[in-house]
Amino acid sequence: MPKALSTANCPFVLRKAFGSSPYKDMTKAFTRVFLFFLFIPLLSNAGVFNLPSFIEEGHWSFGLEPEVVISRPTGVGINFKPRYGVNDFLNWQGIFGTGTGYYKFRTGITADFEWFPDNEDQPGIATPVTLLYYRVEEAKLLNLFAQPMVYKTFNGEAGAYTPFVAFPLGWKFMDAKAEYFIHIALGTVFHHPDTPHWQFTLEAAFNIQNSFSSISGGITYNP
Repeated sequence: MPKALSTANCPFVLRKAFGSSPYKDMTKAFTRVFLFFLFIPLLSNAGVFNLPSFIEEGHWSFGLEPEVVISRPTGVGINFKPRYGVNDFLNWQGIFGTGTGYYKFRTGITADFEWFPDNEDQPGIATPVTLLYYRVEEAKLLNLFAQPMVYKTFNGEAGAYTPFVAFPLGWKFMDAKAEYFIHIALGTVFHHPDTPHWQFTLEAAFNIQNSFSSISGGITYNP
């Protein structure tokens, strides 16, 4: 695990370190995780979510996240997400993206508050808070929402997996009207010991109320 992803100076507890198991069958393991986190949300009617990866103070990460909105109105987009570690409690993340279909240009910022890091004795608990601006058709959409989430790292032969569950909820404002929304998301982040500066995310999300359903993935580089 790269230094940028550890929380050795955390005031609560130490984050669980990733193992260094040799690479055996990365493709098979990655496929199993993808199918698991794809079909469970299809059965549970979940919502959209982007997993933040907490990093150490003074470090950066850079993520690229394609997404497909599968509920009406549909669309395809891609987001660039630079991230900076302020301290052991707070990270900032920028969001810059574009898309086709209903959801077009978007930009925003996330403040990620990590209350408890993931370690051997407990799961990680965090609450990212996001302000996100969208261009939708000819209108403008502003979302303000929190994403309370729980996540836990498990070490396997092919690498380390961090499954997560989150409940994004908040308000969206368009044409002088405000509307409450909530959704649920399931996914996982994968780290392989042979590529310590890279992490891979798979997500599936479905609407609960006044939101949209999507399938997305992502690649993040940690210098």
